[in-house]
Amino acid sequence: MLKGAIISEPPVDLYIIPVGTQKACLKLATELRSKGLKVDVEMADRRLKKSLDFANKQGIPYVAIVGENELESAQLMLKEMKTGIEYKACMDPTSLSRELVKMKKEGLLRYDSKIIE
Repeated sequence: MLKGAIISEPPVDLYIIPVGTQKACLKLATELRSKGLKVDVEMADRRLKKSLDFANKQGIPYVAIVGENELESAQLMLKEMKTGIEYKACMDPTSLSRELVKMKKEGLLRYDSKIIE
């Protein structure tokens, strides 16, 4: 990092990429927004790689890919775009928002990460 560089806040905290689960993802995004997080959902029908590239170019720190398996297990994988590290997280909006806030705070202070159990 450059000395004296200004660190700007990312436009979105979490970018959700639905894989055939648009309705559930919109509901999750609404619930996370009500908890104070900035959440966007991929609705442009881009391919997965294009969606990840978009998130990367926008500086979005975390991406969640949500398919039928994630809905059935109520768990998802959060991908930290800067490092590529994936974290297992509960899909419950209260628990997920708590983890994202924690990860966001840790990310602003340092760039090594912990895996969520």
